[in-house]
Amino acid sequence: MIPIAKRRAAAGCLTFALALFGAVSTLQAQPQTSAQWLEWSGEAREQTSFVGSLLYQHGDAIETVRIWHAADTGSGVRERLQSLSGPHREILRDDAVVTCVLPASDSRFIDSRQLRNPLSARIPSDITALEPHYASQLGNQDRVAGRQAQQVRLTPQDGLRYGYALWFDDQSGVLLRAEVISPSGEVIERLMMLDIEIRERITDAELRLTETKPGLTRVTKPLGDIESASNIASGWSLAAPPPGFELEMDELQEISGRPQPVRHLMVSDGLASVSIYIEALEATNPIQGPLQMGAMSAFGRAIAGHQIIAVGEVPAPTVKRIAQAVNPPNLSKNAGN
Repeated sequence: MIPIAKRRAAAGCLTFALALFGAVSTLQAQPQTSAQWLEWSGEAREQTSFVGSLLYQHGDAIETVRIWHAADTGSGVRERLQSLSGPHREILRDDAVVTCVLPASDSRFIDSRQLRNPLSARIPSDITALEPHYASQLGNQDRVAGRQAQQVRLTPQDGLRYGYALWFDDQSGVLLRAEVISPSGEVIERLMMLDIEIRERITDAELRLTETKPGLTRVTKPLGDIESASNIASGWSLAAPPPGFELEMDELQEISGRPQPVRHLMVSDGLASVSIYIEALEATNPIQGPLQMGAMSAFGRAIAGHQIIAVGEVPAPTVKRIAQAVNPPNLSKNAGN
């Protein structure tokens, strides 16, 4: 099956990518409104280097990760993440390439869209880009990783998406903590810095991956690399996605253990994203109906000899609507629910 449907997303490259934190400049005056905090964060994610340890909680799973975030106006942003708990895993990424060090038995694939767009990078600098589906407001002052922080809340205006609570460092603007909140108010995912050091620079040695040892494998993928060979025809479409969600990507992805590339569609409302994976039924064991993995909801269905799985950090009804909106090539009406 597609690895993301096996309740293992919290430990792989995708987990690390979603755990990346953005940074902001120390040069700008402290913002006074929620919109200004978001704008400050968006403008300066490329400008501040830091090293820290973070906790990632996803459902019942808890993982700790070390992160080196190197920002350089000439070479752009480079990041290295290393697991501190569970099996040894590392990721090194820049704007062009991502490299993972994983257990040799690990069959996870690298989702290039998610790796390029971790949570911090998906928070828009202009809150109007999220309207009318989210509203922003300032929350309370708090302390995170021993530093004073300002909370900003992004509240969904319908039941189709989750809410977000974000804590920014008062002095540097670094995103210190983030929570994904269900429509019932439950925190279903949490990212939190445990310690952090703002740096002038990160050395090349600190960004170097651990040498591959027995039992580990190294996987490198150019971001945006699109495979061209597949037995799945192009032309898959969405009949009527939920309001605010638009198709942003349509590509083929190689997945370890799968005989053919899998078609990957991505829809987003500007903050929340839902992936849709499509492959021939004979290549997989069919999944029908809903699956839940902490903040991740999934829904599977079969249509026109293909398995469709929609998965994303949105409520279960949203992924169901998106999965049922998928149409195969040359089919104008939704069928096969």
